[in-house]
Amino acid sequence: MADNESSESQRPKSLQPTKTPEPRLDQQMVIGNTPSNTPSTPGVFPSFDWEEFEARYEKALAEADEKERELLLEFDSLVKYFNVWASTSSAHDNERAAKRLHTRQRYVNLAEKNMAQREEHMTEDDLMEFFDTHFSDAAIQAFKSDFFNPNQQFGAADAGPLFEEDVDILEEEEEEDDLGYYPDGVKRTLTDEQIAMFRHSELEALKREQGRVAERRSTVPQPGQA
Repeated sequence: MADNESSESQRPKSLQPTKTPEPRLDQQMVIGNTPSNTPSTPGVFPSFDWEEFEARYEKALAEADEKERELLLEFDSLVKYFNVWASTSSAHDNERAAKRLHTRQRYVNLAEKNMAQREEHMTEDDLMEFFDTHFSDAAIQAFKSDFFNPNQQFGAADAGPLFEEDVDILEEEEEEDDLGYYPDGVKRTLTDEQIAMFRHSELEALKREQGRVAERRSTVPQPGQA
């Protein structure tokens, strides 16, 4: 017996037999009072009202369709006003271009008429005077002087009447298509009727936006209404 005990004590601890301890009474009582971690049955599910869900779904679709129609109407109105603005601006530019072309044609016609009148009354003396004025030795020397000194002014007497006539025609053209100026000095490009039309469209768009904001605010529940 003693030999067996001595042989058991001489074995390594890893090879010595072990004995499972018995649970104590206090641990058994605690384990018995601990609730189980296994989830219990959830019970009976409440019945779901599928008809009410379908009604809410159809209502949401109807509201989305209504808002889409509002957006399409607003887009159509914007396209209409943009087309009016573009056509008005284009028509105004075309009108001004036509007036300028008409003015240039009048200027050319007047110049041709003056030239024809001069040709009718031109005589041999006029031709000699023209030759002496432009091709004589004195005229050639004057041309050299003016050519090498470009700062000198020449030909003002001959170009004066025709230039003044051109200025009068251009001033008449500006008066015909002049819409006035704003207080800050910027030239106006739209009439009062066009400005009123665009202002009306802006006010209508602002009213629609304010109405949508008020509708969204009315649908949001207040803190005291919960």
